[in-house]
Amino acid sequence: MLIKIRKLTVYQRVKLGIKLDLLNIVLAFLPQFLILVKYFSWVGLVFDGVGLLTIGILIWFCRYSTIITLSKASAILIVLRLIFTLLI
Repeated sequence: MLIKIRKLTVYQRVKLGIKLDLLNIVLAFLPQFLILVKYFSWVGLVFDGVGLLTIGILIWFCRYSTIITLSKASAILIVLRLIFTLLI
């Protein structure tokens, strides 16, 4: 699968990047509702991990698109929220 992604054109990589970014936005806001309940805080950690994974894939395969800056900002926010969740 990694070889297939590397063979994509720049336009296809940008399209893939937008889809991954939308997925990241969904993953970023979903745990906010789940973390309200103390017993489900581990679910938030799982979603944060998946969100960071999608950002990593986005940065690795779509590094020539303009979405990267937005994704790096999302990654920083997710890491800060992850640290905050672990401290609680």
